[in-house]
Amino acid sequence: MTAIGWIVLIRGTILLFLSQHATARLVDWFRFEEFFYLYAGFGAALGFYITVHGFSAAAARRPPQSNRSD
Repeated sequence: MTAIGWIVLIRGTILLFLSQHATARLVDWFRFEEFFYLYAGFGAALGFYITVHGFSAAAARRPPQSNRSD
């Protein structure tokens, strides 16, 4: 998870300092218009995976509750 955060941070920083022409060339190179649903699906699947495993790990660490009433 930390690696993904660093990658996104570095990518955002690079895009922040690129010229408009360089950003347009990068978008053309990745063909975002042609593969939009592929990129969006990958991001959604990754987000779903991280969410499910994050909540299941939290549930696994929780101590079992006793149902006894004393």
